[in-house]
Amino acid sequence: GGFADRDGFREQRGSNGYAPDQGMRSAPRKSPEEIAAEKAAEEEAKAAKKKAEEEAKAAKAAEKKKAEEEAAAAKAAADAAQAEAAAALKVEADKLIAAGKVGDDLVAAVPDALKVEGGVRAVVDAVLAALEEATSRDWCTKGQYAEALIAMCKGKGGKKKQAEILYACQVHYDGLGFPKEEETKKSFFQKMLFALYNADVVEDDGFDEWRNADDDEHIPGKMTALVQSNQFFEWLDEPSEEEEEDEESDEE
Repeated sequence: GGFADRDGFREQRGSNGYAPDQGMRSAPRKSPEEIAAEKAAEEEAKAAKKKAEEEAKAAKAAEKKKAEEEAAAAKAAADAAQAEAAAALKVEADKLIAAGKVGDDLVAAVPDALKVEGGVRAVVDAVLAALEEATSRDWCTKGQYAEALIAMCKGKGGKKKQAEILYACQVHYDGLGFPKEEETKKSFFQKMLFALYNADVVEDDGFDEWRNADDDEHIPGKMTALVQSNQFFEWLDEPSEEEEEDEESDEE
């Protein structure tokens, strides 16, 4: 009778909803409702994550836009202030040049208002605008405007101020279309550079400051000016006899 009992027990086990060989480990089956609820929760979590990401992205974009707007406003304010300062310098420079003083008299007459950054440029702009002969180079000689320009470029920031003289000439000759002498085809702009150098108004450092500047795209005529002054710079870059002698004595 024992066998029958055992067999009966086995049958019983088999009818309990899980097969004998599956053991007791299998998880209970989820109802369709539970599966749907889990799926909905998963979708909800995904949507919430996506929404949070989009909000963060939008906040970042808004922050970037705000920063750009602030930077643009600051630049506009700085540009306006710069334009205002330049206009004030122009008024002072025009008044100074219109007074007709030259040489040492002019040195004494330069007001403090022009002894600032941009002052030299304003004075040279005024001088060039007042020339009867647009390509004349007499203005930068001694007894004319050389002394005043040399005095204005002395001290701190001298090479930058000397570069201002060259920018004024660059813009002036750009306005004239960078003319050349009819007979020799030599550039008037290049002749201007030789004149400034010979009068000690602009020195090597000033020429280098102008030649190597990379933040002057807004000032018209630089490329043509560089092309036209090629010979001048080749000459400037040649070591002088004194330098050559120094090099030779170093080698001995």
